[in-house]
Amino acid sequence: MTNSPISSATPGAIKWMTYTNNSGRFSFGYPQDYKINENKVVGVDGVFTPTPNTVQVVSSVIKGTKGNFSLTITYKNTTSSLQQFVGANSRCSSVTSTGGTSYKIGSTSGLIFKDTLCGSSGATFMYFVKNGIGYIITIESTIDSNTTLIYSDEILSTFKFTEATPTTQSYAKEGESCGALSGPAGNAQCAPGLTCNTAGTCAK
Repeated sequence: MTNSPISSATPGAIKWMTYTNNSGRFSFGYPQDYKINENKVVGVDGVFTPTPNTVQVVSSVIKGTKGNFSLTITYKNTTSSLQQFVGANSRCSSVTSTGGTSYKIGSTSGLIFKDTLCGSSGATFMYFVKNGIGYIITIESTIDSNTTLIYSDEILSTFKFTEATPTTQSYAKEGESCGALSGPAGNAQCAPGLTCNTAGTCAK
């Protein structure tokens, strides 16, 4: 997980940061004065709850109000379709595999369940499935939903699904250990032109 600043051309404007999550394969921007919670979420009572594979953005107090909002992204591996993923990960009775309205992030289609009566003050849920990962985006607020969506949409407009970081294949050189006989360092493949001999080393 990394955070990096986004430069602003407007003097005095609040700087934005970019959050990147390599495990969940996504990134988004957020105002610098917002807080990021990783693998834990804070409720309206201020109590933190450990929540694996979760990133929560908590806004500062919204101008003209006395409240704020949170946007929480939970991700998990899945082989399910979008509808199956919704049904298996419903947070309340208002969220069903046959309900919701189409919603897009970039070119990725998902489902949104807006202004449900779930939780202590209601919540909006979004579901997506991309490259074998299912995403649940939850927006909760202590202010009115229309104002919340204005500010949460600013973050969602920067949201990007990213591709897996490619791994670089490393090869064992001549004389180095290879195959099952090489122990913890092993099962290494020999470089092109070499073979793994019975002694467990790479040779021509």
